[in-house]
Amino acid sequence: YSSAFICSDSKVRSIELRTNQQSANPIMNLAGQTEFLELHFDILESNPRDLTYTLVLCNQDWSINQNLNPSQYLSGFTISNNIDYDFSINTKVNYIHYFIRFPEESVYPTLSGNYLLQVKENDTLLFQYPLLVTEQSIPISGSLGLTNALDNRQTDHQIQFTVNLGNDFPPTASQEISATIFQNFSKYDVVENLKPDNFNNTQLNFGFYGNNSLPALNEYRAFDNVDLYNRSIRIYQQNTNADTVRITLYLDKPLVRNSYLTLRDLNGDFVIGNRQGISPDTDADYCYVRFTYDSPFLAGQALVLNGKAFDFQNYSLQYLPSEGLYYRDVLLKQGFYNYRYTSITSSGSNTQKHEGSYLQTENEYNIVIYRRAFGRQYDQILGIINLNSANKF
Repeated sequence: YSSAFICSDSKVRSIELRTNQQSANPIMNLAGQTEFLELHFDILESNPRDLTYTLVLCNQDWSINQNLNPSQYLSGFTISNNIDYDFSINTKVNYIHYFIRFPEESVYPTLSGNYLLQVKENDTLLFQYPLLVTEQSIPISGSLGLTNALDNRQTDHQIQFTVNLGNDFPPTASQEISATIFQNFSKYDVVENLKPDNFNNTQLNFGFYGNNSLPALNEYRAFDNVDLYNRSIRIYQQNTNADTVRITLYLDKPLVRNSYLTLRDLNGDFVIGNRQGISPDTDADYCYVRFTYDSPFLAGQALVLNGKAFDFQNYSLQYLPSEGLYYRDVLLKQGFYNYRYTSITSSGSNTQKHEGSYLQTENEYNIVIYRRAFGRQYDQILGIINLNSANKF
């Protein structure tokens, strides 16, 4: 899943999916999308670009499907230039705000599966956004519980779920079906290609023998810079006289050993906002925000910022030996932000060592059921179920 997030132009910022002016999960219903989705983003320049977008079908592992051509999974045209834009107003940093409203009849998926919404300029890819297009054709039931691993009972969430196939599937369906679990749609917290534990008549059971367990982690750290005239509680310094507003957050420390954050979070999301403005899409300014993290040098590891605002660029922190801390300046639009610290090594990622993991953490889980039927050339998404751990433990 993490490989699906690509942005090749550093001027592209604040990539955000919405519906009805609210943040949205990257899910479309093939049978009938009742609400439009909107993909919003900025480009830090003063002249508009001639942009287009398309949808590209992928396999379950997010590699591009090479078996089908676009006309076999898209109706109408395969490319659209229906991208609106507005200029920034009274901001120190000039930018153009773009938004795509979809699905539209001219570019509409006809098959379920993983998709990439690719935004291009003259056939050059600017960025791509991963989407799930589901059939919602089968019943799925699920629950959250304590893991069977005794050592992790206070740190992990166990996800159990059952897929009810009915009588319309062949006996081989249990071999054709697999699942992916997304935790808060974080690109670092995904369990992919899960196989059923057992097949009982017309039911596939997952996670009933102790697998499908994920660290619950912690509530996200948060800050906001919606008010450039008054510092919020997490801001240590704020310089509005500079050519670009500069903000320094208070020093972050590891959240381990009984350091559960009780504040309600956005599950890693961000929301653009400007307390003194009218339309934050175009009147919110950009600010350099300095993150600092108290830690000895992490040999063989890259320390990165983790959260939806940081998905499309590699925001690695640099180590400052004289201060014994990591730091990074990031240009961010005014708004409310969630973030975490994650270590990246050649063997994977580790957030728990920096944020801790606590059973009572509120997380949103989306369970996606895939099927690659024998002889079929793509991975269907049969259905998606949403579970939440709030008040479960």
